[in-house]
Amino acid sequence: MADKGKSPEEIVAGFNALRNEQRRLALKISEMEVDQNEHKIVVDALGKIEDDRKCFRLINGVLVERTVKEVRPQLLQSLEQLGEAIRLHNEALTRKGTELNDYKEKYNIRVRNAGDEEQEKQEAPKAPQQAGVLVN
Repeated sequence: MADKGKSPEEIVAGFNALRNEQRRLALKISEMEVDQNEHKIVVDALGKIEDDRKCFRLINGVLVERTVKEVRPQLLQSLEQLGEAIRLHNEALTRKGTELNDYKEKYNIRVRNAGDEEQEKQEAPKAPQQAGVLVN
């Protein structure tokens, strides 16, 4: 049985919660990278346009009219902030991965893939019985 009195169900629930957090972080990073690429495209397009030309920007669902001169610095600042947010989220994702690996080691968790069941049946008579948790 696992240490600290946790039941196998609690261990699996904790493991799944960590995996879900890791997936959410990866999804958020992906969304921010798409936003960052869109910002880069717009900044590149505005770089070829005169500063006094009109442009429109969507801010919180409201379309506002500005000049290129006003919008370009705001976009560059947003681009910089997105880069920093992506960096911070990548660091958090790395920490979450380490935390997940530590949790797996602590509770001897093995993740079962589709092809692992047949391999386990073949290895079962050879391997000594160990306490651990198997997660689908």
